[in-house]
Amino acid sequence: MEKYIYALDLSLSRTGIAIFRDDGELLFVTHIDTKLGETHQGKLKLIAEKLLELKEKYSPKIVVIEKGFYRFAASTEAVFKVHGVAQFLFWDVEQVLYAPTTVKKIVGGKGNMTKDEIREVVSKRFPTINFANNDESDAVSVGLCFFIKEGFLK
Repeated sequence: MEKYIYALDLSLSRTGIAIFRDDGELLFVTHIDTKLGETHQGKLKLIAEKLLELKEKYSPKIVVIEKGFYRFAASTEAVFKVHGVAQFLFWDVEQVLYAPTTVKKIVGGKGNMTKDEIREVVSKRFPTINFANNDESDAVSVGLCFFIKEGFLK
């Protein structure tokens, strides 16, 4: 059975997901958009259900996750809830975590790039992909960081 590399940009409002073949070929990009007004528990349930659905369809080999970062107490707490759900659901799969600044530096050349700047870099690498939002392109950049660091891509 073929196994895949997942790249996740986790968020309580919109989680970006990219799935790659283990040679770095981008296979699938999507996002999980949680409804405004849902409780945290409802949003976490939606995210978990979608991740489980994808896990069933695309058996994961490695899950690459952009690390959470500390900003404001409430938003930091919220994003770490999503991290807990994702790391639990993929408990049986190798997980690799990268800081956002590492992803930006490896993929785009500087660690302080904006979401729009990193999206532009990723869009040049995948010109046929029409990213629905920055969360999808961020997920792809997390995957690219992994493949570049592992020596599969330049």
